[in-house]
This record gives sequence, structure tokens and C-alpha cells, in this order.
Amino acid sequence: MAENGHEMRDLSNSSPSARPPIPPKSPDEQTVRDQSPNPSRHSSITVQDRPNTSLRWNIYPLLVFGFYAALSLVAWILMHRLSQRPMKGTNSYSVPSESWKYESPRVIEINEKYIKAAQVLRAIVSIFTIPVTTTICSTAAIAYMQAGGMRRSLTLGQLMGLADLDWLGPRGWWHVLSREVGSLPIVIFLALTAIGAVSQILQSAFVEMESIKFPMDSTYMSQMNIKDIPSMLNATTREDGSMIQRLRAMLDAATESDYDINLWNNAAEPWQRNLGLFSGSTYFTYNYNRDEDETTYLVEIPSSFDTGVAVGPQYAPRINSTVNYTTITEDEFRTCNNDTDNGGLYIEYIHEREENKYSEFNFTACMPGDLRETPWKMTRDRQDIEEFLYLRIGTGGYPDNNYFKARVASSLGYFELPSFHNGHKPGPLLAKDPIPSNSNQFQSYLKKNKKRDEIKPGNLTLPMVEHQGPLLALTLALFGNGSYIATHVLHPEAYMDNRTYWGDRDYDTDEPMNPDLGVCAESQPLGQYLGGMYYQRRCVLASELNDDALSPVMDWLDYVQSNSTFERALSAGIFLANKVWLAPPAQRSTLNPGLTVRYDAGLDTFKPKITNGQFIAGSVLLGLHLFGLLGLALIAAVMKPWARTWSEILLRVGANYGEVLNGSNKTTWKHDMRQLPGYIGDSRPKESVGRMEMGAVSGLGRGGSRKFEYLQ
Repeated sequence: MAENGHEMRDLSNSSPSARPPIPPKSPDEQTVRDQSPNPSRHSSITVQDRPNTSLRWNIYPLLVFGFYAALSLVAWILMHRLSQRPMKGTNSYSVPSESWKYESPRVIEINEKYIKAAQVLRAIVSIFTIPVTTTICSTAAIAYMQAGGMRRSLTLGQLMGLADLDWLGPRGWWHVLSREVGSLPIVIFLALTAIGAVSQILQSAFVEMESIKFPMDSTYMSQMNIKDIPSMLNATTREDGSMIQRLRAMLDAATESDYDINLWNNAAEPWQRNLGLFSGSTYFTYNYNRDEDETTYLVEIPSSFDTGVAVGPQYAPRINSTVNYTTITEDEFRTCNNDTDNGGLYIEYIHEREENKYSEFNFTACMPGDLRETPWKMTRDRQDIEEFLYLRIGTGGYPDNNYFKARVASSLGYFELPSFHNGHKPGPLLAKDPIPSNSNQFQSYLKKNKKRDEIKPGNLTLPMVEHQGPLLALTLALFGNGSYIATHVLHPEAYMDNRTYWGDRDYDTDEPMNPDLGVCAESQPLGQYLGGMYYQRRCVLASELNDDALSPVMDWLDYVQSNSTFERALSAGIFLANKVWLAPPAQRSTLNPGLTVRYDAGLDTFKPKITNGQFIAGSVLLGLHLFGLLGLALIAAVMKPWARTWSEILLRVGANYGEVLNGSNKTTWKHDMRQLPGYIGDSRPKESVGRMEMGAVSGLGRGGSRKFEYLQ
């Protein structure tokens, strides 16, 4: 038989057999091989001398299944649970443990051990999948050949196919699935093995390890105080005009190359939140929101700030303003009246040309409405305001008066700060108050401020109005009392310097007498923004003040009359006005508590990443594999297989068919493989002791303690 073993896989190519079919044995037939002419095999054994045995339970497949099922279920379920939450201390990867027993570092340490244990279990399951499936299937195949009506289609060739382990590899798939060798058990076993293998492959593909930040305990968090709009407007402090003075200082010093950390845009990466304003080699930090797209805005917190993995969303106030500066007619200008008695703003400067002087100008600024009260309300809801400024300017360079209108639209409200939970991207300006009354951004001993409006008495001067709109603050800083134009018009002699470079000396031969006249004597408000692309009026030299101190003022007003130039300067000034109001560091007190923003860098760790869809798909395949194995294991145990191993089966079947096969040649061998029965049964079902015979119709009964004579 050994030398013909390889030919069993080529039965599909055999020629028609020369042997007649061999019918199955009926229950009443007696096969007495004691009278065989082969004395070497049967000389000492008679029918009555056959040893007998009884069928016994085989729980080994159930034990193997139980071990494998427990490992695979624990590994898969544990991996999914670890993808959702840590094993100890807290119910979420985004919520820190508040238990003294499980501090955050301890939670991570325990969780990483469980993850490694789950990975080891999954590796063990992957290694045992094919061996366990093969063991249970081979045991079930033994039970299949001894009972049931379907077994009677099993030929000797198909029985050899079940015993041949080539069906586990691609080399033997074609042969074992052929009609001569393939059978229903092989198809079931192959399908079950494929399901088990695919299940493990997909589980390995589905499970990924991702790096995460685990939040620290509250005692380890950093925090900072920021302003809260209702608290700001409800404060008992009184404005004394110092805000206008700070704004003037900033206007004098502002340059287009400034990089302001309080200017935000909506970029996800902190280093990109200012780069949206980058142009050429200059950061146009203050040249922001010249159209109404709200892409940039001012926040008290630096633009690189991120709350990390701190629990829950956190919010901060923000403000953005857009500027529109246009030329208007005289009639439109006259719609703004001198209504200072009712809270309006009206400023006028007139300088007539003096003898031997060049400078001459007139300037009028007007803002309508009652400006004695703040336009802002004590609410965290979004607020939108509009302010209007009307200008009339006439200078020596422009014989006729020119009229301009500036419109500034400002939006104030709250937005969600960047964090690990929102992809490190700032949220949009929110329409409604986003902070709940129980938020940890409030101090624990203070309740959320009640929203109410308060009108200030109108007997205060405009620089002392609290929480001014940005355009009013900028107008007062540029044109109000104490401004650049006001001080020069009222006290021009204070800025005169009648010296010259050379004095009485010959400039061709002598050193200058007064070289210090070439240094910068004063700066002009927003001077860096006034001028063309290739020239900015950076400062006024001392030599320009030697005979006409108001000439630089007139030049400055000439730039104000340029729509594109002054609109850019207004944008910068509005940004600075917003910054003076909102960006100074918050000083928390019981009277003006503000908000608390917490920062948590988190602890570096990792966790499995499995989506619900992936878990369901993996569970379905794993369930199909386990249910299939369970069914086969139950069959193998309940049917009480007549042999324990396939080695025993092959020896007994080979001995049984030895007489037939010994006389076979290459042609008749294949015919015999297709015709000889490959199943076993009871040839004496009605007697007290049954007999195992190949091809017997009656199956081996498993009831009671019935005994059978061994197959010989």
C-alpha cells in the first residue's frame, strides 16, 4: 500500500475499471475470513476468537475545544474592552482617576500590563487555531464513518483522503476536493479551517495600537486665569483714561513685522495659527480681517495654547473686527452732527498757513450716537456691534476737503479652546453661552454671574467710558485730547527746533555743527502703516521740525486721506484697541473672578484601537469558527468513536482489505479505491455481540454497554 500511496491523489485520471462493483454488505451477511486461503494471516484465529470491545465516550475533543474557546474569547473580548476604557481606576481614557488607590501613573502601569497579556493570549490563539481545528475535525471524521446514513457514500479513496493531512495545505486542496478523494466531511473541515484562519488574520489586521495621552489627576494640572465678559462688565473699577494712553503708546510703536501671540486663526497646528498672515518676508500681524470672513481674531491666551487632555471642553472669550474705509460725499458727512451734549464725538482741528510756512490743514472727526455707555452687554452670548467714524480732511496738498467714512463691525463671544479631544483645532465663535453653571472653569465658591445690563451716568468724559468700542477707543487715541495731532496743534512751539545742520559753516568743507538733527525726534501713530509699499513713515527727524513743526502733521493727514493706506492702518489700530481691552493679564479676585483654564499635558501611553464595526465582524467570524468546532466536538464525544487515532484505523482497514488490494495492479487499484466502502458498521446488529465490518449497513450503535468484535 505504501508504494501506491501517491497514486491515490490521481484517481481522477484513472481509466475505466476492469473489476465489477463491490456491493455493501447487508446486516445478515457473515464474512468469515477464517477460511481464507491465506494461512499466514488466519491460521490461528477463528470467528469465535475475535477480541471484542465496547464503545466509550471521548471527551478529549471537548477539552481541547474548551481550552481554545476560553483563550480566544478572553483575548478578543479583553482587547476590545481595553480599546474602550482602562482596566482599573476609571471608566474612560479621557477621564483621570480620582481614587487615591489608582493614581494616573498607576492606572497606566496596570493597563499596559493587561494589554501585553491580551497580546500574548492572541498570539497563543493564532498558533493553536490550525492544530485545534485539525484535532477536532479528525476526531469527528472517525465518528462520521461509523454512524448515519450519509456515511454510506464514503469510499475507501475518500477515507484515505480524510486521513491524508495534505488537505490542510494548498498542494492537496485540488486532490481532496475531487470526486474520487473529496467528501462532505473534507469540505466542512476545509471551510471551518478557512474561517478560523481568516478570523485570526482579520483580528490581527483590525487591532492597532495607538499612542494616546492619559489625563493626569487634578492635583497635577496647570491652570491660568482669563477674563470673563460678564465679570469684566460687572467690575467695580472705574476707567480713568489710562487705556487710551496705553493704546497711544502701542500705536506709536506698532510695526508690520510684529508677531503678536494673541492673534489667532483656525489652523489646527499651533505653529500655523499665525502663519495664515504671512506674506513675503513680513508678518502682517495687525493687518487682519479686512473683509468679513472672521478668519483671524484676538484672544487673551497665546495662539500656541492647547488644553491638552484636560477633561471636558474649555472656553475663552474672543473678539474680531472688520474695517471698511470709503470716500463719501459732503452730504453724507453732514449726517453726523456735533452732538457732544448727548454723548456724541466731535473733534475739529484747523491750522491756517502762516507766513513763510508750508503747513495748512483742517480736520474734523465725528462719531454719531450716545457713546457714554459701553456697547457691550453682560452676556456670554455672541454680540455684534457696528461703529461709524466720519472724517473731513483738507490739507495743503489737497485744496478741497475730502470726506471719508470708517465702518468697524466687531463680534465678541466665546469659542472652544484647542485640545486633544477636538483635534487641537480652535472652535468657531459660538452663538450662545457654552459654559454650564456647574463648569469647573468657575471658582468653586462663586456662582455664575447673573447677566444684566447697566447704563453708566452720562456725566463722564468719553475717555473715561468703561469698556469702549474699539473704534471709539482708537478715535480718541488718534485724534482726542492729548493725541499726536492735538498736542502739535495746541503747542507747536514745543516741537520747534530752529537749528540747522551746518549753522554758519560751509557744508562743502566743514563738519556739520548739529549732526544730532539727523536722528529720530518723534514717531507718528501707525506710522509704519502709512505710506506706499516701498516706503513707510517710520519717524520724524529733528531736522523736519526746524521751521514748521506742523508740516509732519499735515503729511500724516495726507496719508489718512489714502483709502487703501489708512484702511490698513485702521485694521492695525482696531486690533490694538481690542488687545488693550481684552488681552491684558486677568487679575482674579472675589469681585472679578473671571474664568480658569486648565492645562494637562497628559501621560504618554498606548491602547488598542478597534472600531465597533471591526469588533462585530471579528466576533461574527470567531463565533462561526467556535460554533463549528463545538458541533464537531460534541459529535466526536457523543458518537463514541470506534478508534482513537487514524493510525489505528489505517492499520485495521489495511488489514481488512489486504486480500483485495494485494492483487491489484495500477489499473485496478484506482477502481478499488472508488468502489470499496470506506465506512464501518455492525454486521450483526441483532445479536448480543456485534461485529465491526467495513461496508456493513447498520451503524455502530452507541446505546448501553453493547460490545463489538474488533475489525479484522
